[in-house]
Amino acid sequence: MRAASTAWLLALGLALAGDVRAQDGVAPDVHAQEDATRLATGFTPDPVRLSGRTGGLVPLSERAPGCRGYVGSSPNHVLEIGAEIGFLRLFVTSREHVTFAVHGPDGGWSCSGRPLLGAPREEGRFGPGRYELWVGSALPGGQISYEVSITEFHSVTPATGRSIEGPAITSGADLGLEIGAEAGRFRDRNFPRGFLPDPRVDEGRAGGSIRAGVLGGGCRGRVEAQPNHVMSLREDFDYFRIEIDAPEGATGLVIRTPSGGYLCAAPDDGPVRIERDAWAAGRYRIWVASRARDETPDYRIIYSETRAPEE
Repeated sequence: MRAASTAWLLALGLALAGDVRAQDGVAPDVHAQEDATRLATGFTPDPVRLSGRTGGLVPLSERAPGCRGYVGSSPNHVLEIGAEIGFLRLFVTSREHVTFAVHGPDGGWSCSGRPLLGAPREEGRFGPGRYELWVGSALPGGQISYEVSITEFHSVTPATGRSIEGPAITSGADLGLEIGAEAGRFRDRNFPRGFLPDPRVDEGRAGGSIRAGVLGGGCRGRVEAQPNHVMSLREDFDYFRIEIDAPEGATGLVIRTPSGGYLCAAPDDGPVRIERDAWAAGRYRIWVASRARDETPDYRIIYSETRAPEE
């Protein structure tokens, strides 16, 4: 009888503790039980997108001095990185103000990254290990929906949307694109690693009658059926960059990869650029789009193995 009473009291105590925890606004530690998102260089789809809701009464500054916002008792998401990734960008988009912090495998915290078009972000080299992502609300107990974007591309921003390789709405062939073209309308290139001079620069004219936006993935503007350029990489590249030099907001970039995916960039401001740390050997078809329906702006296309200066 005494043992039964003890068990009953223990159960009651645990239930009351749970009620107090809920009343305190501290979210149950559910994230710790979920599988982590595992990343390696060249991950697809890119960007990875993780969604959730903020919630909690715990000031993040209690865990990470200098960080702002209110969070629950466990991270919103966990990343597992197997080997160093040379460049990784994480940013959070939401209709309301949120805060963002990253707790690294060395025990350090990052929460002071300069916002990217208003979105909290952290970026740079990420070594192997476990990373906790904490998304907070500006006020205690705030329930705010958000999305975390994780990418290896400098060209991906909140403005470009889903502008990276991944499932396309169409293969492009049914739009009239010459996806198997052996040559482009303007100069083509064949690059080995370590090519010189670096960068290589060619010229062309953007535009056409086919709407690239039908491809999905953040592609924008109008292009011709034939690619502007066809680029061949003789071997895998650890890093490569393709950039368009044209009046701001006038052009977009669409690249069909050897695997049949699409890489796109069409920001309203800033460089039209696609760069990543892993490019497979093979043939890339490149279209340079005009953002205005009846315009065909001139441009310069830049190819480089050298990283662009930080903005």
